[in-house]
Amino acid sequence: MNTFAGSDPTAGNYGRLYKNVLPSTSTVRDGAGADINFSTITSCLQANWDAAAIRTAGRTLNRYEFKIGHTPFGNEVLGWTSAGTATSTTSYRTLNYGRRYFVSVRAFDDTGFAGEEATSNGVLIVDTSSPTVTISSFSALSQTQIKIYFTATDEGSGLADTNPYFVEISPNADMGGANNSGWISQTDHTFSSLKRNGRYYFRVKAKDKADNIGTSTITDWRAKPGTHQENMTVRTGANAFGFVGDALWDWDVPVKSGSALIITAYIRYNTEYGGSATKPKLTLSGVGISPTSISATGTAENAWELLTINAGTPSQNATLTLRAEGFSTSPGAKFYIDDINVSQ
Repeated sequence: MNTFAGSDPTAGNYGRLYKNVLPSTSTVRDGAGADINFSTITSCLQANWDAAAIRTAGRTLNRYEFKIGHTPFGNEVLGWTSAGTATSTTSYRTLNYGRRYFVSVRAFDDTGFAGEEATSNGVLIVDTSSPTVTISSFSALSQTQIKIYFTATDEGSGLADTNPYFVEISPNADMGGANNSGWISQTDHTFSSLKRNGRYYFRVKAKDKADNIGTSTITDWRAKPGTHQENMTVRTGANAFGFVGDALWDWDVPVKSGSALIITAYIRYNTEYGGSATKPKLTLSGVGISPTSISATGTAENAWELLTINAGTPSQNATLTLRAEGFSTSPGAKFYIDDINVSQ
């Protein structure tokens, strides 16, 4: 073997003979055991490999060296570093989400010759945690506007660099039919054109650089004013429910299962409401029934009209929601509800 001690290991037949006597490391695995393709750990990188084959009698293993790069056989992260005679390594360093890391290994024999290096197939550092989102405050800017303020933090990859926030508002507790801000960059958002006296539910989402999305809890709020106890336009009794033209109001309706449910109410609207506007309506919804709506007709202009909701038979005991809703934004528009009756 001394014949080749000074030979160039890449030159001709001498190089091929020289190569055949060097220690050989075959398989490098990402992780501490079986090969992994993904990791959520950002504080250290682990790898392990098969023991080197010592091809020449009388020679022994001296050490392994490893390096780390973002490409196969690369060293952009760490240059050649001794691992001693261990067949694994844990390199403590800060790893970046969304980057792939490759570990390469070579073995040295006791004469100081290094074998060919082997490299892993790479491990991708992934972020699976979602941002934490908090609604910090909100305020009514007018009868039909609300401004929502919020914050978000992400301990993984960090919030997305552009437009990480998404705000939703809905008249429904399950957020169905929600209006939204789209993805935005600022930590506040204003919703306008809300129905006066309407109850609204809103939440905020935030996404991080790995596209994980976190969601705040749902907060509810009622726009005011929009309803009043009407003592001038009354069908019976001392008062009726009076509403501005685009108001919305909910009542709780406790019901029992197994009995047919019928709700009646009287409705009317004034001339200022406008004949071309969508007429005010009543809607009954909740668990155990199919949502049912009925709208006023032209008969209800300046006169009481009886509306009847045949809700069927509830399938369970529940508290349903009866909603009165107007659709006119004309100045002076009003509508009225009186004598609501629930029959089972």
